[in-house]
Amino acid sequence: MRGDERGIALIGVLGVVVIVALITLSALERGMLQARSVTAAIDRARTFEAAAFALRRGADRASDWSRPPVDPVPAPQRAAWRSVIRAQGRAVSGAPHHPLLSRAPEVLVERLRSINQADCRGHACGYRLTALADDSGDGADVVLQARIIDGSAVRIWRVLR
Repeated sequence: MRGDERGIALIGVLGVVVIVALITLSALERGMLQARSVTAAIDRARTFEAAAFALRRGADRASDWSRPPVDPVPAPQRAAWRSVIRAQGRAVSGAPHHPLLSRAPEVLVERLRSINQADCRGHACGYRLTALADDSGDGADVVLQARIIDGSAVRIWRVLR
């Protein structure tokens, strides 16, 4: 082999090493992004679980915890209901604890028939329940809202965005 041929082989090998290093860095970056996405999904699922627990607890205690409807009714958006729940809601104890939850989930139970009326005697009362669970990590709070009727197993609920 001549001396100048050895230099060409060295440059070729260095080029291959650089390409392999770039491919490896790209794969590591994608892996880190996927790990962050999975972690955020898990945190959101746990926050959702806490809000669903508060909603179930509020439904079980609807007649005891109910209050007149909020007036004016906020827009059906998470941000609009968050401040209302913070001001007028009730903290729910016994929720599944997760260290990322900044506080106990809260629920607001509104009686959809005026409390001054005959208090639903002989009729089923309707309730609007709104639950909030707040994740202290990235602010992935969850607001769930449901409408129920006494004695009915049917519950209509939605996630407010």
